[in-house]
This record gives sequence, structure tokens and C-alpha cells, in this order.
Amino acid sequence: MTDAAAELLGECGHLHVSGASLFSAHLSEMTTKAVELVKSNGGSISFDPNIRKEVARDPEVRAALETMLEYCDTFLPSGEELTLLTRATTPEAAIREILGLGVTAIVVKNGAEGATYHDANGSLSAPGYPVDELDPTGAGDCSAPPSSPAGCRAAAWRRASIMPTPAVPGQWASEARWKAPRASPSSTP
Repeated sequence: MTDAAAELLGECGHLHVSGASLFSAHLSEMTTKAVELVKSNGGSISFDPNIRKEVARDPEVRAALETMLEYCDTFLPSGEELTLLTRATTPEAAIREILGLGVTAIVVKNGAEGATYHDANGSLSAPGYPVDELDPTGAGDCSAPPSSPAGCRAAAWRRASIMPTPAVPGQWASEARWKAPRASPSSTP
């Protein structure tokens, strides 16, 4: 890591980590250093595992993913990723286990069905936004930035982190999969 990168990370209030950045030992080491720099200066970490069950079987990848889960403040799994890095066999048990690690919030992305936010005080769900799919590439990635405490705070963040909006880069999409909003009957010429 360059001195300039370390300096920037030292000033960073929030860092989002994707599991896709943890598939090589070198990238995993660099990501861990970045996370440690942000955390050491009071910053927060959000983590989207972005993995599949077969990938998590690799011991080195699994260790890197588990390390990020322990460092993160906000965990952003999709579907089965919720239980993948725990000993739990049910979503409820996984939520308890993950919150017990010190994770502050969990936002489970459930595709077209929306998302559910969990923290020590309870859960809050929101439905997906009705859209016509154009291209699913990057669907989950567009939900991460506003799901961070840097985007909004406290109760407002709790509600905003699961509120569905049309998928555009940098907005919560409730797994809208880069879909175009459906035209309403009143908006057609």
C-alpha cells in the first residue's frame, strides 16, 4: 500500500468491502490493512460477501471472509449468504450469531422481494421495487453505498437502508438488478 493510499484511508469515515476483493491472498491482505486503518481512526466498515457456497469452501477465501465479517459494522448478505459464514442453520440463529460478533446492522437483500434490516433492537422489512429487468449485472452492488452509516444516521438510516428506489448507480435498489421502472398507466402517452 502506498503512503498516499494509507493517508487517504486514515481520513476515511467509511469503507465498503466486497467479498470479490478477497479471492487472492495479496488482495485480502491489502483489504485487511485498509480496513484496519479506517477502523483505527473511528471509521466504519460495511461488507457485502458477494460469494457463493462453493467459493466459501476454499479455506483461504473462507478465512478472509470470516475476518471481514468480524471487522464489519454493517453486513449486507444476499439470500443464503446470511448463514454461509456462521455455524447457524437458520436465518434467525445466523442473525443472533452475527450480531453477537459485534456487527451493528445486517441488511439482508432478498432480490425482488426487497430487503430486511436487523439490529439489536429488532427488524424492519421493505418490499422490492416493481421493475422490468434489463441487466442484472451489479444489482447487489448498487445497494451498498446508502446502506452505510456515512450515508445517513440512526433511525433515519435504519429506515433508508431498506427503502426501495429505482436502481441507478449509488442508490439502494432492493436488488432491482439494474432494471428500468415500469411505466404507470398515467405516464404513457
